[in-house]
Amino acid sequence: GLKWIRAENSNYPGTSNCVIKGNEYNPSAASLALANIEKAGLRDVITIDEGDCINWDLGGDQEDGSPTKVVIPGRTIVACNPPWGLRLSEDIEESWTSLKSFFREQCNSSEAWVLSGSKETTKFLRMKKSRSVVVKTADEDLRWIQYHVFRKKP
Repeated sequence: GLKWIRAENSNYPGTSNCVIKGNEYNPSAASLALANIEKAGLRDVITIDEGDCINWDLGGDQEDGSPTKVVIPGRTIVACNPPWGLRLSEDIEESWTSLKSFFREQCNSSEAWVLSGSKETTKFLRMKKSRSVVVKTADEDLRWIQYHVFRKKP
């Protein structure tokens, strides 16, 4: 439970057992998320940053074990909900290309789950899916798509 989440990780000193970080492009959605995190009493466990994911620094260029590196190889799951359905706009390619760059620069050796309603948009990631799980929400047929983000080659 929460006691385990907040406890220090014995394999990675200086970090808790579970770090939950979020990033939201839309200021209203970020504000709503922060309010809900506060109401749930999880402000010390979950953080939300605001802005384009291409500018979100998780310490991806740092060495494994560095205190500024958030991604723990093989132990990090990144879940994201990029634009789909009614949220699609003319900058869709830019949004998904930013997500691809974020994965490659910041999320080495992690597992990513992406919520998508369109095969056309996921093509911008230029990644091979590992698994796909069908979900239906807001009268839309969506997929949670799993990708394994591999370590950059030197």
